[in-house]
Amino acid sequence: IYNIYFHPLAHIPGPRSWAASRLPFIRALLKGTIVHDFNKLHQKYAPILRIAPDEVTFAKVEAWVAVFQGRPVISTQLLKDPRWWAAQPGQPDSIINAINPETYARMRKLPTPAFTLHALRTQEKVIQRYIGLLVERLQERVEDAGNEREAELDVVPWLHYTTFGISGDLGFGESFDSLQNSKYHPWIALLFNSSYLRHRDSTLH
Repeated sequence: IYNIYFHPLAHIPGPRSWAASRLPFIRALLKGTIVHDFNKLHQKYAPILRIAPDEVTFAKVEAWVAVFQGRPVISTQLLKDPRWWAAQPGQPDSIINAINPETYARMRKLPTPAFTLHALRTQEKVIQRYIGLLVERLQERVEDAGNEREAELDVVPWLHYTTFGISGDLGFGESFDSLQNSKYHPWIALLFNSSYLRHRDSTLH
């Protein structure tokens, strides 16, 4: 009753079952339908949607600026939720999971020179090589299907192959060969599997 009627977020639109308990959120996340559920709920209720007793989601461009833009006063920033982003016990912070703004700023400053316009132009040949290989592999899969107009292909893993190929080449001087072999490198597969387990544990926390 408190969550539905008296909670500080009670005025935000959304299904009462989601506002009353986190169980619908957990169920949707574990089923893998949460993004689709959010989309349907946004269409039904509003661009600002309550999806749990203490959580809201936004489907407005303006929200991106408000949430993610840098702010001069650290105390006013919207910090990452520790349930999702905190480092595992005994593990150090990384640029991905650092919650403290000062720690994140220090880590972000280190790789910044590699992403300047000049640096990206310098590495354009490397990037173009992987994009070309991606197009070749996708074309091969379409041709294998026999009918180009009806061919169906899940491009998500192929974008992963390309991303990690480029990252590996630029960061370590060699590729993970996912595009070349048309499959995940064991390390990358382990990364995705551990990410799923991490978010599952965070959901049940």
